[in-house]
Amino acid sequence: MTTLTEIIDIINQAKTIAIMGHKYPDGDSFGSLFALGTYLENIGKKVTYYCDNRDIKPYFQFIFPVKKLKYAKFKPSKFDLLIAVDSSSPNRLGIHEDSFTKHKNTLVIDHHIQQEQWSKYIYFDEKRASNCENVYSLLTIANAEITPDIATYLYLGVSSDTGSFKHYNTNQNCFTVASKLLEYGADIHKVNDYLYRYYTSSQIQTEKFILNNLVINSNFAYVIITMKDLDEMRANKGDVSMHSDKLISFAGIDLGIIATETKPNYFDLSMRSSEKVNVQEIAVKNGGGGHKRAAGCNYEGTKEDLIKFINQLFMEIKL
Repeated sequence: MTTLTEIIDIINQAKTIAIMGHKYPDGDSFGSLFALGTYLENIGKKVTYYCDNRDIKPYFQFIFPVKKLKYAKFKPSKFDLLIAVDSSSPNRLGIHEDSFTKHKNTLVIDHHIQQEQWSKYIYFDEKRASNCENVYSLLTIANAEITPDIATYLYLGVSSDTGSFKHYNTNQNCFTVASKLLEYGADIHKVNDYLYRYYTSSQIQTEKFILNNLVINSNFAYVIITMKDLDEMRANKGDVSMHSDKLISFAGIDLGIIATETKPNYFDLSMRSSEKVNVQEIAVKNGGGGHKRAAGCNYEGTKEDLIKFINQLFMEIKL
């Protein structure tokens, strides 16, 4: 595995860099993307930011410089180096998978266990609750100037991936990094407002839909949201992802699945669990990935087939 010190050398040798995160980006993905990208710009690199789609969480526009994002496919030969953050496999890059895998000089920085050597250089530390902690370590080793903006991006990633320091993955390093980021000027009040206080109309509608259509089977729960449902609520996948932890917050529920149809008969499954269920194993078995208590995968088929698939998963889990 590539070391952080080696990554600094790799970066120093590149002049033009494309950086990207996983599809349907969360706070940790964008936090890693913009913190690292801003640092690269500050040291004179020409940086281009890529995102799989425009279906992002509404609050991102108030914290991240999302206007810098490009969404179309690109020619990898335009860049000296391609960097993927917070991504455990090439398919997590969405439409940019092909460009990334065809380039000869690629780098992955992640906190998920890597199932394959899909990049020339890979650094991952699965002990970190968020990938922003890895980016922070990289910037520290590089003696980088951590500006208030960079600190805010990184703090948002740590906070969001730990559920405001409430998830099972929260550990001492999370608090250590968060404390340091406060010293660097992270705007935690802005982060807390947009992550945990402010809700848009579409986010309220999706939460209402989840509660009204929740299916509980013993200590398991799931809800399926179709493209038609999203259209009727004038919502998107980003609005749904705000509620990823909702099902597991109910007393007695050990596994919660929110399945969202992102294109006809193609569903994105977001799984959360108690300490009794390892959803990472479930996700990997079905072509996805993630962590022990938070993971995801995709399912291709009708809604009726998906219901059968989910119920089969419940039957296979022995508690």
